Amino acid sequence: MNGPSFPLTVVLSFQLSFAIVPLVMFTASRAKMGEVVAPLWLTGLCWLIAAVIIVLNVNLLSTVLLGRLQPLPSE
Repeated sequence: MNGPSFPLTVVLSFQLSFAIVPLVMFTASRAKMGEVVAPLWLTGLCWLIAAVIIVLNVNLLSTVLLGRLQPLPSE
């Protein structure tokens, strides 16, 4: 996974965290959403998914910064 598009993939994956956290906060707010607020079970599921994405991004960042990412073997 070492190619010209790999840095772009890393940047795009981090942008997802900055989009999903405010989105979950917005849809969980009764003051903003009124009657169409997301149910508690859905908000909890969305926070769980957001946490998994953030953990995976931290893992990706540490892997890239520490240089532990090995190229795929060529056939």
